[in-house]
Amino acid sequence: MDVLPVEVLEKILCFSNLDYHDIVNISLTSTRLCNISNSNEVWRALFRRRYPLLYNKIINHTQAGDLNWKSHFENRFKLGLILDKEILDMSPKFYNLAELSSLDFKSFDNLLLEHNPETSFHHLYTLDHLNLSLQENKPWENLTYKFYCRKALIHIQHRILTPKVNNFFSRCCTQDTLSEVNEEELKDYETALILIAQWCQPDQCVDEHTVLSELDDLAQRVFNKLVADQTIDPSKIRTPAELKKMEKSTSLCRSILDCANQQLKNEGFAGNSENYYVPENSFINKVLETKLGIPISLSLMYTSVLARLGILCEPVNFPRHFLLRWLEHPELADKGAQFTYIDVFHAGKRMNKQQVLNTLGHDYIFDQDTLRIATPLQAAHRLIKNLISIGASENNLKDSSFSLLMSALKLMVLLNTEQVPDFVFMLSRVYLQLNINHEETTTLLSRFSGDQYLSEQVRYLLTTCQMQKVEKDLETNDIIPKKRDPEGNNIRYKVGNVMKHKKYDYKCVIYGWDDHCSASTSWIKQMGVDKLSRQDKQPFFNVLVEDGSSRYAADENLEPCTPTPIHHPHIGKYFKEFCPERGYIPNTEKMKEYPDDFS
Repeated sequence: MDVLPVEVLEKILCFSNLDYHDIVNISLTSTRLCNISNSNEVWRALFRRRYPLLYNKIINHTQAGDLNWKSHFENRFKLGLILDKEILDMSPKFYNLAELSSLDFKSFDNLLLEHNPETSFHHLYTLDHLNLSLQENKPWENLTYKFYCRKALIHIQHRILTPKVNNFFSRCCTQDTLSEVNEEELKDYETALILIAQWCQPDQCVDEHTVLSELDDLAQRVFNKLVADQTIDPSKIRTPAELKKMEKSTSLCRSILDCANQQLKNEGFAGNSENYYVPENSFINKVLETKLGIPISLSLMYTSVLARLGILCEPVNFPRHFLLRWLEHPELADKGAQFTYIDVFHAGKRMNKQQVLNTLGHDYIFDQDTLRIATPLQAAHRLIKNLISIGASENNLKDSSFSLLMSALKLMVLLNTEQVPDFVFMLSRVYLQLNINHEETTTLLSRFSGDQYLSEQVRYLLTTCQMQKVEKDLETNDIIPKKRDPEGNNIRYKVGNVMKHKKYDYKCVIYGWDDHCSASTSWIKQMGVDKLSRQDKQPFFNVLVEDGSSRYAADENLEPCTPTPIHHPHIGKYFKEFCPERGYIPNTEKMKEYPDDFS
């Protein structure tokens, strides 16, 4: 080793599969190896191997040559240990709570507040650790840790994104109308798409640079097709950037639009008519991945791609649909006839003004706003309203945490220029339903306490909020054990058993039981319990169902089945792992609650 040049030894350490333990141990063997082991390039390579996604994000934020990679590695590693301890402490603290309030994440907020995101990568370290923890290759282990890890990630992601959302709002809130879209506003449409995707998928890694790169690549593929079709001469126009800058005839613009439509069709991009009302259709990362979307998401993606080729397609907030307009005939005196309208949802179909208005039917009253440009903020509002509707639909309400609905409402309240109370009241009701965020609810509702038309509704919600807060302050973390009756024990099944419903054929896992039905008389009548052979005088089981819902099932309706994983957002609240032979293994808190099931 003594005869090898420093450069060779450094490369050996950089390009091997050595972990940081190995590097540290090597550094202890001699002064020469200590110096080499501590070189910036060795620790840069080590950081890149261990934290590849974080490495790329840091590179995108700054110049790699200016960084002390060993210091970054140590800081990232130590923070991971701190975050793990905080997450492991959450189940004993919050097991009795149906849902967590923002204040329950105070320790995580304090960690973020210790560092300025403008001068520190602490927030990137935090997101990286939580994302990596959720993506580990053992999906059915550490379930309780992952449950609270996801909760922490959602909260922290929203905390980090809030200043970005506020900046977007401040930049765009003065744009009531636009006569035309400029370069900065085109970027704001992309910002809106990315922020909404990040905010409403807070437990997903939606990277801004990745999305922008994919849009660049899509524009490049359209450019390549233009070259292949001999629409442009590659000896004169070599890149999309050069095409963007050049003066283009109407005929060339038309050819570029035709080429873009064909390229998108060839790649499979289309309107998702079969599953229109799924949230993924609104998220730009998912649209680029699945190639399916709704009119507004496809239109804004199309606008971004064509802008990279020098074609300005302006978003139009059309009733019942979403369109783009392109200035095809600027020479015409009639301004209404100057524009051609593009329906991206229907393969980029182009229409004139009259054809567009004909789609509205004879009963629609046309006004000046019908074909007005949608500002970036208006486009964001429309996307978020779609997500609120989806979140409030029956399918998504199976999620007892109302995750999508709550995220979309919180974002709408942040971006609500007119202070319309509807969304504030909806968000307040969600909070009250979950018995969380009482301080925030009070602040939200106080905005409208002076409105004489809303005062009664505000007073009712504030009173409910105050009552809940008082009751919650009296609650404790104590777990009250639920004992089986040793003499009349008729409870056949245990917590953690995977079951099948005899009538509805769904699979589920038991997370609680009663020796008889403890539901209200009205529920018993509504659910037909009195029609069962043993009616309400039999054990009833709390079960987590594979469709994401939680139900209360009678003993006679359940039967054991071969244990299979149950995909449910709350599975980790009660269980630490899944075992193919035994079913679900309860966590410490669940064992304390049902000690006789595990004695």
